[in-house]
Amino acid sequence: MSRDEEALVLRRKLDYARQTGTELRIVTQFGFDGTAFGLWAKALCEAGIDVPVHVGVAGPARLATLIKYAMACGVGNSLDMLRKRGGGLMSLPRSQSPEIFAEPLEHYVSQARTGVSHLHVYPFGGIEASVDWLRARGSWL
Repeated sequence: MSRDEEALVLRRKLDYARQTGTELRIVTQFGFDGTAFGLWAKALCEAGIDVPVHVGVAGPARLATLIKYAMACGVGNSLDMLRKRGGGLMSLPRSQSPEIFAEPLEHYVSQARTGVSHLHVYPFGGIEASVDWLRARGSWL
């Protein structure tokens, strides 16, 4: 779907939400490039889509688990971000911290109006590990 088509669909949903008194928010799929998500969220604001955005992030998990979910969920292209970070998938650690996603997103959000209000954590490595990571972060993003 093109950016224009995406904006049109979201505007229609926003119009419907306003007409029906429905609270609308956007919850994204997970990905591995926080800056790309920040740019996308900024573009939404610039297009007049002014709703809270909950950006999906894969919680702490083994690399093999992340690759499996990325391929199953259609975010395989985002694996390029992991490759860039580590010089190749084989050189990456067995476990991957969500910080490689959250830190760039947090930096971007602090610099621009994006509508990003929350992280939506996908607990692929287990709920306990995800909760521990969020507690250790000490911030919403």
